[in-house]
Amino acid sequence: MCGITGVISFTNSPINLQNLVNMTQEIEDRGPDGIGFLIPENQNELCINQKYPQAKIIKDTCLSNFAFAHTRLSIIDLSVEANMPMTDVDNNYWITYNGEIYNHQELRSELIKLGCKFKTKNSDTEVILNAYKKWGIKCLEKLIGMFAFVLYDKTENKFFLVRDRMGVKPFYYTIFNNQLFFSSNLKSLLSVENIPKQLNLEAVNNYFTFYGSPAPTTLVQNFHKIAPANYLEIKEGKLLNSIEYWNILTNERQNITQEEEAIESIYAALEKSVKYRLVADVPIGCMLSGGIDSSANLALMQKFSSYQIKTFSIGFQNSNSYTNELHYAKKVSEFFKSNHHEIIITPAQFYDTYKKVIRKIDEPVYDTATIPIYLLSKHAKAEGINVLFGGEGADELQIGYSLWSKMYRYNKLFKRYGYNALNLVNNVGIKIPSLKPKLNHLGEWLPRYKNNASIFNGGFNLYANPIKSSIFSTFGLEQLKSKNKDYSDLEYNYFKKLKGTEFLNFMTFMDTRFRLPEVLLSRLDKATMLNGIEARDNFIDHNLAEISMRINPALKIKNNTEKYLLKKAFENILPHEIIYRKKASFNVPINDILFSMNSEADLKNQLLSFNKTHPIFNNDYLSTNLFQNDKAKLFAYLNLTDWISHNKISI
Repeated sequence: MCGITGVISFTNSPINLQNLVNMTQEIEDRGPDGIGFLIPENQNELCINQKYPQAKIIKDTCLSNFAFAHTRLSIIDLSVEANMPMTDVDNNYWITYNGEIYNHQELRSELIKLGCKFKTKNSDTEVILNAYKKWGIKCLEKLIGMFAFVLYDKTENKFFLVRDRMGVKPFYYTIFNNQLFFSSNLKSLLSVENIPKQLNLEAVNNYFTFYGSPAPTTLVQNFHKIAPANYLEIKEGKLLNSIEYWNILTNERQNITQEEEAIESIYAALEKSVKYRLVADVPIGCMLSGGIDSSANLALMQKFSSYQIKTFSIGFQNSNSYTNELHYAKKVSEFFKSNHHEIIITPAQFYDTYKKVIRKIDEPVYDTATIPIYLLSKHAKAEGINVLFGGEGADELQIGYSLWSKMYRYNKLFKRYGYNALNLVNNVGIKIPSLKPKLNHLGEWLPRYKNNASIFNGGFNLYANPIKSSIFSTFGLEQLKSKNKDYSDLEYNYFKKLKGTEFLNFMTFMDTRFRLPEVLLSRLDKATMLNGIEARDNFIDHNLAEISMRINPALKIKNNTEKYLLKKAFENILPHEIIYRKKASFNVPINDILFSMNSEADLKNQLLSFNKTHPIFNNDYLSTNLFQNDKAKLFAYLNLTDWISHNKISI
């Protein structure tokens, strides 16, 4: 796990190494264990030496004009021989790489048998180099893990820019003055000298629907993300079209229709995933909420570990009606005899941390859990932990959201009774107090169904599209007219093109392509890496994902039980109380915190002051409706506007 940056010139224009130094400075937190540079032979390294006198600087005669940098967090093969940027034994291929290849030992053995030579004892980086050397870009089919890397092939004078299948690792890039700049961090790219930084309103619009911005867009115009399971190729000074090398529906194996086989398949795949992710040369800990996902993680970690696992839970100092669920985590910890740590956050601690971290955090997502994850990982680092297991992905792959269950049932009703009947039920039902709560969301779904779209519009929406238009100013709406796209419709059409038919599968398909990588995994990566900790997710395994998509969807929600198969798989391993307790998302008492540290007038003035320089929002909404009717959404505005202002993004 590391940070990568670099510059690739499309022409013979010289590389400004000061830009590379500035970019590297923004990703130092991602790699506290070492810094390395690969630069052209004719370049003066003075600016690097001045900032990083301890850095390893490599000069090489290459056919292309480029420079790589790397900040290292040592997890596998702690030796200096495994530092990056790295070349193969023949000096034909160069790589700067962020991530882990969990099956690197198996691949190394296979490659040695095929005649490949290695200079390191255990580096997974060198495995990628030799895998490419042997199989070309098709080597991606062999890799199991999380990764973002740039590989230069000197023999053919071309580059590959690659992001892993599930989008666990971030990859940003932009093109400016005939040069491509890339990094693990968007803020890193914003440090390039004289580069225009203009707000992307299409991404802002998506932020207020989906909590973040789908790849390839970002909040800044002309700055991009590589989509999960995609790679870019640069050849002969040209950036070629993005290539998707895998998707979750690509599977030729037979579907799983029997419950027992489905349960056994999920458990076996998860067991294998945990075994892979326990491979490390540093201590590993586990985030523990006391829910089924993190508890299953701990159960399998303890099964395959010879040492006591350190577990970490976080909660809030009680205020008003907020209730922590730390007792569930403690119960699981006692059951598996882990070395357990509880962290309690005060409102002042949360707010102070937020104000500091928003200055460092990369492209923001609307998720208040970012701050608790940051504080938890900070505590874990102090306890000597370099790797933390998380539980992201279980809800998306195993259908763990009650909203999804509700959509699933309503989708059946739409197909059975049609639009007119459901519209009549909604119009009558919302006038009856006892029925109105049960019809929640139906009014949002009816227009989508009427327009032949999927009623699923992402796992969680901050605003429905018809309502969202009221938050923007006339100027903002004008700017959005030609740019706004319905992302969920694009995904639904692509799903059908891939022969996708099942509604539950579409929900998984869409959320694993966007919400999971660009919101949930993004917040986890950014918050943990600020503390030099690698986060690993056992449920984010492409083999487990493929198996999950082969299972008959009707088996995934049986007897109205979300995550039915996962729960059945652990019935004889975890306490019944943990498996079948009511699901509780990790909710932050954000408004209690905000209003304990600020007056309502101060928060209004902060937003209205932003809108003077960036007049994209409706002033009446910011000063009145937001505080009267939508106060729960307030943090979304503060989070976004703070980031835009701090990074000096213009409109």
